[in-house]
Formats: sequence, C-alpha cells, structure tokens
Amino acid sequence: MNADEIIQKSTSGAKWTVILSSIALPLGYATNIILGRISPEALGVYGLLNIFILSVTTFLLFGGGNVIIKYLPEIDNDKKVSFLATYTLIVFLITMLAIGLILCYPQILKILNFQAYPPDMLKYLIIFVPIIILYFIFDSALNGLMMIKISVIIKQTAIYGNFIVFTILFLFNKDFFRDHLWAIIWGSSFVLYTILGLLVFTLTAKKMKYTSLNTSKLKSRVHECSHANTDKEVASYDSSWSFRTVSILRNFKLYLPKRFWSFALFVHALTIIGFAYDKIDQLLIVSYFGIHELGLYYAALQTATLIRFVPMLIGSVILPSFSNLLASNEINLIQKGYREVIRYNTLMIVPVSLFCIFFSRQVMGLYGEEYMQNHLMLVVLGICFMVSSFGTVAPSLIIIKGRTDVYLLNSFLQIIFQLIIMLFLIDRMGVFGLVIGRGAGVVLAQPGLIFIACRLLDMDIKIPRAYTMSVVTAIATVAIYFIIHPIGLFISVILFLVCLVFFLYFGEYSSKDIDFILRQWREKQHDR
Repeated sequence: MNADEIIQKSTSGAKWTVILSSIALPLGYATNIILGRISPEALGVYGLLNIFILSVTTFLLFGGGNVIIKYLPEIDNDKKVSFLATYTLIVFLITMLAIGLILCYPQILKILNFQAYPPDMLKYLIIFVPIIILYFIFDSALNGLMMIKISVIIKQTAIYGNFIVFTILFLFNKDFFRDHLWAIIWGSSFVLYTILGLLVFTLTAKKMKYTSLNTSKLKSRVHECSHANTDKEVASYDSSWSFRTVSILRNFKLYLPKRFWSFALFVHALTIIGFAYDKIDQLLIVSYFGIHELGLYYAALQTATLIRFVPMLIGSVILPSFSNLLASNEINLIQKGYREVIRYNTLMIVPVSLFCIFFSRQVMGLYGEEYMQNHLMLVVLGICFMVSSFGTVAPSLIIIKGRTDVYLLNSFLQIIFQLIIMLFLIDRMGVFGLVIGRGAGVVLAQPGLIFIACRLLDMDIKIPRAYTMSVVTAIATVAIYFIIHPIGLFISVILFLVCLVFFLYFGEYSSKDIDFILRQWREKQHDR
C-alpha cells in the first residue's frame, strides 16, 4: 500500500470515526442515564460488565490488538493469514490455561470481585470469553488491513444495540428490567458480540482472500505448473481438489515475525498496567462499598469519559495509519499527522471539559437527584482530563517506534503513583479519594509521554501551542472555580464562555478550525 492510499484510508477512517462517534456519543450517554434512572445497581452491573470485557482483552489477548495492528502491515501478503492464525492459537492456549487455573483455584476470581456476581454466572462467563476474544482479534485485523471505516461502524453498532434494547425495556417494562438486571444487561452484550464477532471474522477472511491466500495459491500454481508437461495438465492442477487443499495448508503454516515475543510481552505488560489504571478504582469501590456505590461513581466517571471519547477513538485510528506510514518511511507525513491530530483533539477536549466543570450539577442531575452529590467528582475529572490530549496520540508514536520499554516504565510509575494516592485517601475521603487518585494519574502521565515522544523517538516531535494552552486553561479553571465556588447557573455560563474564549484565542484557533469539523459532519451527512 503506497503513501497516498494510506493517507486516503486514514483520512476516511478519521472522518467516519468523528461522525459515527458524534452519533454514538449521545446514545452511549443516554444508555448510562437510562440505567442510572433504573437504579444505581443497574449502572453498577453495567460497570462490572465493562470490567469483565476489559479483563478478558487485557489478560488473555496477548499483547492486545496493538500487536496485530503493528505487524500485519509489515508482513508479506502470503504470510498474513499464517500470522493471524498463529496469534489466535497462542491466545486460545493462554485462554484454556487461564480457565483451567480458575476451575482449579476459584479464589483467583476474588481479584476481580467475583463475589459480586450471581452464584451461577461462571459457566456463562466461560462461554462469553472466546466470543469476546474472537471479536477483538478480527476487529484489530480489520484495522491492520486499513479497513478502518468498517471497523468504526461495527464498534458503534454495539452502542446502538444496547441503547435500543435498554430504551424499549425502560419505556415499556421498567419493573421487569429492574428484576432481571444481570440477564438483560449481560445477555444483550453476549448476543451483540456474537453477531459482531461473526461479522468481523467474515470481513477479515474476505479481505485476506485477495491477499495472502491468492499469493500463496499463485506460488503453488507456478511450482506445480513448472512440472507439468501439457496445457491440459496445467489446467487440471488449477482446478484439482488437491491443489486447493495443498495451497490452503501451506497458507496456514505457523508464522511469527521477528521480535514478536519481546514486543508482544512489552505491550501485554502495558495493557495490564492500562487495565490497572482504568479499573482499579472501580474494583476498589466494589470491594469496599458495593455495587450501589459503583453505580453512583460510574455515572460521574462515564460522563467524564465523554471528554476524551472521540479523541481516543481517533487515537486508535492513527495507530494503523502511523504504522503503515512508518513501513513506507514517510516520517514527514507522520509528523504532520501528529500535529494536526493533537490540535483537533485538543479543540474537542477542552470545551467539553469546561462544560463538565462549570455545569457539573446540571449534568449529574440528568441521572437523578441521588447522583448530584457526586458533582465534584466530575469537576476533578474534567480538570485532569483537560490536559490529556497529548496522551491520545503519543502512545501510537511510541508503539510504532518500538520504544515500549520506556512507555512501560512511564505507565508503571503512573499506576504506582495513582494507587498510592487511592489507598491513602480511600479511608479518609471515601470514593472521592479514588477520584483524586485517578485524576492525578492522568496528569502525571503527560510529562512522561511528552519526554518520550519529543526526546527519545528521533522524529523531531514538538509540543503544539494548542496543547500548552490547554494546560494553562486548566490551571486558570482550577483557580476560578474553587475561589468562586459555589456558583449559580448564570455565573457558570459567564465563566464557561470566558475560559473557552481564552483557550481559543491564545491557542490560535480560528473559525476555519471549527468550520473544518462541521464541514466534515455535513459532508458525511450528505454522503449518507
């Protein structure tokens, strides 16, 4: 794939990510609100579902999808199927080992707070595990094959599906929903992942049919035909059962690229650290306070997660793009892409952060009165996430350059620092102490990522002015909010606009930047 094709597919994937995420974002948030209005327990059960899915992809999916995304573009076409088959075999061997350990030593499940699950849940989880694995393997393969747009569409389908199911039950049979929380919430995801897993497998197989399999068949045909004596014999080779069988068997030889194990082990360690960062607070809440408190906290956390929802999706799109560009030695295009993505990601993050901060009471009130007590959690998370736009792009640069060692060290220090704060504050401040720890971890990770990207990658990466102004805006917002707090709605509107104009002006944004995002939306709406 040449540079122009990579750019075209990357741009298309990024546009579709923004458009579809803009649709999925309110639907995903509405799903959380629906569950929150059913009960905090419903939102807590949904949170446990997400913990379980991430546990599977973290501990069993060796190296995560990033391993597939990195190596698939670099591998010769006739070896792609062999690599994917070998990787899948490794993952399922790990899975069988893990299930065996759990069956022999059930106390392992206490680490994931399995005591909070219904007693008969284990057998259903064992069935669910391979479905999750297959979905994520072949979704990563789609990204590695630069079928980014299709991958984004399929990912958002799960959000649409859950929203439809939960909305119908909420409107027409709320009591039934409340009485069967586990069966409905988990069953819906089970069905969706099964359907989507089959879909991504089919699409991946279809795409690879014209690359790896055809290349292998061509080589086999040339070899066999070179020993044929007549044209008729040549034709017989082409259509014979044995020819097709031998081609397929040759195509599925075990194959792993060079440095696979060292890279995959590093990335796997990173995913475990990422899991600890993302879920340790929720695991502690379930362990210390129960599912009810998890639901109350989950409302604030999921609201804050919306701040980085689209930028993080764009970050997942640029990893295969950067990987393909690096394989083509297009360093200048990587630098340009990095600058533009940081600039537009920051433009999306800061306004949403400011909104969550200055209108935290009103936003949390959407879930119900009980949730409004947690509005300061949203404020703290909003302030910390405001400075995180660099972290949506830097990991992709670090991974494609193979500097997972220093990235691992930075992530390890982040989670240790975060965990120390959480354990220190949980007895003194309760759930709010966990919020402070989580936010502090996000802030601490940024200087390390900046140092790695700008100093260690040898790619002449510089900090964009837009990101610098996001940090300045965050500091100013902290001072303004907590000096004037508590504030009414009118003052909140004024302060929100002042901080937003300050960021846009000194970040050197113009109406063209905002119009660019709106224009992409209109173009996709017209295409549809």
